[in-house]
Amino acid sequence: MNPDFFQKMEAVLAPERIDAYRQDGAAPVTVLARYLLNMALCESLYSPLQFAEIALRNSLHICLTARFGSEYRGQCAYSCIFTLTCRILLGRKGGDGTEHKS
Repeated sequence: MNPDFFQKMEAVLAPERIDAYRQDGAAPVTVLARYLLNMALCESLYSPLQFAEIALRNSLHICLTARFGSEYRGQCAYSCIFTLTCRILLGRKGGDGTEHKS
């Protein structure tokens, strides 16, 4: 690999980012290959993670709507909703002392 090319790539991508791929003193071509492999892995995980995020968000919405009604967004701060949701899903007591089950 042309050293000038690697230096330009490193400057554009930031040395701090590239350093993670050369901790073992790898050659520039190996460092760039690792960086590109990581990009490909991240790309391959994007759709499954997006699907999981949407499924989780929709499931939380269903649980919160069942517990608080369709206007729950205006009644609680999101931190309160998150705490109560975790308690409901885990079958723990809510802030009012009653047992909440999903």
